[in-house]
Amino acid sequence: MDIQPDLSVCIFGALEEGPLARLLEAVAAAADPLAVESVVVTTRQRAAALDARFPRVLFFETGGDEPPPVAGNRALRLAKGRYLALFTAPTLFPPETLRQLVDFLDERPEVGLAGPRLQNGSGAALPSAGFAPSGLRLLAAAAGAGPGSPRPGLLTVPAFSREVDWLAGNGLVIRREAVEELGLLAEGLPLLWDLEFGMRAKGAGWHAFFLHEARAVCPAPSVTPRGPAALLAEAGRYLLRRLVQ
Repeated sequence: MDIQPDLSVCIFGALEEGPLARLLEAVAAAADPLAVESVVVTTRQRAAALDARFPRVLFFETGGDEPPPVAGNRALRLAKGRYLALFTAPTLFPPETLRQLVDFLDERPEVGLAGPRLQNGSGAALPSAGFAPSGLRLLAAAAGAGPGSPRPGLLTVPAFSREVDWLAGNGLVIRREAVEELGLLAEGLPLLWDLEFGMRAKGAGWHAFFLHEARAVCPAPSVTPRGPAALLAEAGRYLLRRLVQ
């Protein structure tokens, strides 16, 4: 009889071979005492290069790098764990980080989402968690983001562990029951999918928590070449989804 993993680590996004291998090594180091499986959505070339090195990892091959929520949903459909961790960037973390997140969720069945404190390689804090933005604030943030700007500045860095409305998609851990109730990531929102999922979870009564003591190291949020018009359009699609939910 198959034993359900405690945690499915779903890795997707444009991770190159070297950073992806280091992330998989970090996951393997964190696997005791947790039962962990890894599901990686990546290109055929990267999967071929890493498959022999990581024989226990499930690689889903795609023809090219896909938008994060599209690739993430491929991984979520394959994942079997009680909890589902999402990684979209070349992230490293101490072995205890995943255990801290899983233990926290085990102790609080009303919490559907939990996320770590993100920081860069120099130890500087990165935006990790957010609170419900008003429509005007979201539109203003999108309008003020020029080409090459990061995603709209809606995330903060709480100074202590606390309940929030949503969490950064990289490092996010979701309870399986929440995904089964809410459905998958919003594929039409390549930048705001984590905001949309968090707010959808909140509307359904699930709580989200930022864990200051759980640490993960990753690059600064990637930039987007899209200008204000494209960001405003995505913000509009997000707000429309919120109206009809």
